[in-house]
Amino acid sequence: MRSISFKNIILVVGIAGVLLSCNSSQHYQRESINTENIYGVENSDTTNLALTPWQDLFTDPLLQACIEEGLDNNPDLQIAIQRVAESEAYFEQSKAALLPGINAKATGNYTRNSESLSQNSRRETGSYQLGIEAGWELDLWGKLRSAKRAPTPICWQLMPDGKPWKPV
Repeated sequence: MRSISFKNIILVVGIAGVLLSCNSSQHYQRESINTENIYGVENSDTTNLALTPWQDLFTDPLLQACIEEGLDNNPDLQIAIQRVAESEAYFEQSKAALLPGINAKATGNYTRNSESLSQNSRRETGSYQLGIEAGWELDLWGKLRSAKRAPTPICWQLMPDGKPWKPV
């Protein structure tokens, strides 16, 4: 019978520790909090002014035209709209990380030697190469899924119905 050496025990424990430490992308679960009666009086009004379009609040056509012109020429609003579009583009681009990648490469080389070098061989030579490469990264540790979730547009996170925000 062989006795188990101290080095073998350390090796087994070390390998087990390394394998167990590879767990990543753990999902955070928010605990539910009871928010009933925190503010004292409960408001039973179901109409929310924030969900009402501004055209319904302001019925004067001249005022609506002024507001529309102000929204169209507001540089801060235009910057915000472009940032939302940029965020949506990053979100769409991050989905491509889960797809396979394909690369193609073609090269050509033409050489013409001087007459003194090519007395017994061909004076002109050409070599051509065509290469195709395909690869697919396996998402074993959840790195790609986490990268895909990261650029979720901030406007999607803030909208109460979960639908993409579109400017009025």
